[in-house]
Amino acid sequence: MGREMLLLQSQHACHPARIGTPNWEVLAAAPPVLRRPRPRPVLGASVSMHQACLAAGGWLAVSASWRRQRFALALQSLRHSPKLRSGTLAGRSCQVRGSSRSQGSVALPGRPAGRVTQAAVADGDAEPLELAMRTQVAGAVRRLVAAGLDEVEAAASVRWLVDALRRRGYLATSEKLYRGSGGSKDGPSTPWQVKLQEWVERRAQREPVQYILGSWPFYPLKEELVLRPPVLIPRPETEELVDLIRQSFAGTDGPHRVVDFGSGSGAIVLAMLHYFPSARAIAVEPFPVAADLTMHNAERLGFAARLELANCRAGQLASWISQHSSNQSAFDLIVSNPPYIPSAELPDLQPEVQVFEDHGALDGGEDGLDIVIEVLECAKITGAPGVRIMLEVHHTHPPLFETASAVIETGGETRDATSTGGAAMTPSILRLVHAMHGLRFVRAIQDMFGQPRFVELQVK
Repeated sequence: MGREMLLLQSQHACHPARIGTPNWEVLAAAPPVLRRPRPRPVLGASVSMHQACLAAGGWLAVSASWRRQRFALALQSLRHSPKLRSGTLAGRSCQVRGSSRSQGSVALPGRPAGRVTQAAVADGDAEPLELAMRTQVAGAVRRLVAAGLDEVEAAASVRWLVDALRRRGYLATSEKLYRGSGGSKDGPSTPWQVKLQEWVERRAQREPVQYILGSWPFYPLKEELVLRPPVLIPRPETEELVDLIRQSFAGTDGPHRVVDFGSGSGAIVLAMLHYFPSARAIAVEPFPVAADLTMHNAERLGFAARLELANCRAGQLASWISQHSSNQSAFDLIVSNPPYIPSAELPDLQPEVQVFEDHGALDGGEDGLDIVIEVLECAKITGAPGVRIMLEVHHTHPPLFETASAVIETGGETRDATSTGGAAMTPSILRLVHAMHGLRFVRAIQDMFGQPRFVELQVK
């Protein structure tokens, strides 16, 4: 999840796993300041798998001053949001209002915002736990700001951490201790102050909140996905991809045999099994840590019996199926969110990505198309005629697909040819022209930020 989602979810107290709201839909309903189109140097969810939002602390390579201005405006807009006033996204969250210099103007879960004064304490208006929490939260925000996070990002991170303390029982145990009733035998034994400080120090090292908490919501799954570094954190754009697939099969009994290339945490393939109860799937994941996490999440969510795991590359799937799979039938849905960041963009990624996420799940080669083309070649071998191929790709790729499709249709497949728009035949287009033989380009689709993000093809 990205920076925008941290801000929105903490500001609205919106937890998709609890209220069934997709992260991308929350973002789409946000004020325009959060929806302006922008380049997608990274993965986003925020920073989706690579794009425009900044994940739990920032994935976008944008200037610090621009980020501060954008999120300050967003914060101001959200305070006047009709959704917030109407309670559409009602809930509870810990909100830090104003700067870290506002001396405790903090709203705790279930408490109104306001300054804690000595008079309030004397009158009994501020309970010991609330007062201690406000002090800890203000200190945590200051620590993250000192570590290089901007204030809004720091406050959003702390809100999520405090909300996790509440949901995991740390604050309930402390309430009982403060009230003299003793702690719960089943509650956490670590004091919440110690746990919060531990989490804040990890965040100060630029570790994403998703890894710190160890889980994160992904729509439409009923439970949060377990996340472990360095497996890629699912982004809201990938939720959009999942919803596009659901819409594509509306009015039908859905696909019966699905393959997901590059399953990572299992987000896409498990969402497919959730949406389509009669479907069975293969998750293709070459990295052992990610492959293990896919199956772990499948077991937690009750989908393990309908899922096979192929610990191999896309180009090796046909051989794997012939040797290991009991089902040799062709696929009727092929989906992938492959590594698609051009190699030259990797050095510009945020520290949260550079240090903690697997570059193998990001690096798509010189033009970002290496694994995309490998998936297409495999689709022609393993897909049934007419099978849908749904891909999330770099924002520069959909125009290349469109051009390659036009070149194939006009038969202009020579190195010195030009496309229908007069653009030069680049090496990337030539690669796609070759890979798309036997496939039909259906459409390119924009993401919630107006960026070309998804492509749909079919096997002829």
